Amino acid sequence: MSTLNTVTLHFTRGLAHSNGAVKGLILANVVVFLLWKVADKEFMLQNFTLHLDDFNSGHYHTLITSSFSHKDVRHIVANMLSLYICGNRIGKLYGPKFLLKLYLAGAFAGSASSLLHQAFLLLSSKDNQMSELDLSKAASLGASDAVQAIFILDRLLTSMEISLFGFTIPVHALLAGKYVWEDIKRVKV
Repeated sequence: MSTLNTVTLHFTRGLAHSNGAVKGLILANVVVFLLWKVADKEFMLQNFTLHLDDFNSGHYHTLITSSFSHKDVRHIVANMLSLYICGNRIGKLYGPKFLLKLYLAGAFAGSASSLLHQAFLLLSSKDNQMSELDLSKAASLGASDAVQAIFILDRLLTSMEISLFGFTIPVHALLAGKYVWEDIKRVKV
């Protein structure tokens, strides 16, 4: 077998694995979405959403499992479409293990950020005597943070520039900044 055929075979084998990782993540998200329709709601709330109370009770797995839940069809379709498009490119470049690690790191970082935000709101509400809402039970869920980690890396690696009046504007950096800014605004709400 020639060297070119060996390289081609190795590349296509990696391509199949990265595509399999993306399909596996999409399948896991779809299965959890369907479980919300048929499984016990209390079980799903305890194991597939992130609550400050549950986390304080030792449900640490929800840092990751909450990133496989979605609130509605639009939510899952948008996340899975982005995961499919960007995840395949990242998987081809760095392999399926890297893709899975990036997904889980994004999920963990988003969950940790959400818990910090919930804790901050809880402490702020205690200082302001706002006890109408129990903010420790506020749920967070979704693959958005995991998918955004993949999307942002994809955008940073894909060269896109616009030249206007002699200035070069890096579109990939603007897009990444836009998504980060949207997350910051969402946290404020």
